[in-house]
Amino acid sequence: MNITATPRTLHGEGLSKQRYLETGYSKHMREEWFEQLYDYIHTRFRFSIFVYMVFRMYMFMGLRGCEIVRLRREDFSSDFREVTYDRAKRKTKKAHTRQVPDFLARDLAKYYARQYNYISCCGWFFPAVLNKKCKHKHLSRTTINYYFGWMRQELNIGRIYHYRSDGKPLWDPSPHCWRHYVSLKMYEATGKDIVQTSKIIGHANPKVTAHYVYSQEKRKVERHAADTMWKKK
Repeated sequence: MNITATPRTLHGEGLSKQRYLETGYSKHMREEWFEQLYDYIHTRFRFSIFVYMVFRMYMFMGLRGCEIVRLRREDFSSDFREVTYDRAKRKTKKAHTRQVPDFLARDLAKYYARQYNYISCCGWFFPAVLNKKCKHKHLSRTTINYYFGWMRQELNIGRIYHYRSDGKPLWDPSPHCWRHYVSLKMYEATGKDIVQTSKIIGHANPKVTAHYVYSQEKRKVERHAADTMWKKK
């Protein structure tokens, strides 16, 4: 494991500005991390098909974990090119509709056809049928975080950025970092329209989107400038 953070105990998981300065947590998915994780998921696949598809929803849709695991078949359109879901209740109770990329829609349709018995039996689109001890009938975020941590360890990427009051370490990157990566890609694809990006990604306030997008964009620009400045050295 690549552990670079200094152990410290901070109460609670929410990070204020001061705690951000102390921990250095950025919630960014670096380009090289995305590529490494993508390659691992698609070439060194060792998870259930349900976990695999949840990871693809994370990577290419940028939904929150609690939104993904609670999806049902009826939340998708007949051709899987649209998905409507309830945003995380701590954010807002309004339903939100997203367009699904064609390649992912085709994969979802194939997945549903092959896993129809499991899905129709429990009602959830990503069932936890392989884990009899799970109290939920759908995959839990704990399960997803476990497999993500497994990948992170195998790839030797990331670092501990924070220790909870009970001593449990929190790692960067996390599955939620994919959401911010998708936000940046969506921002670039919309011609750098932060308001539209905010509406699409499902942030209640564009300032939240701007915080993650602009900080990631700054890092990319600085990286390019640093490489260009000393290219001849």
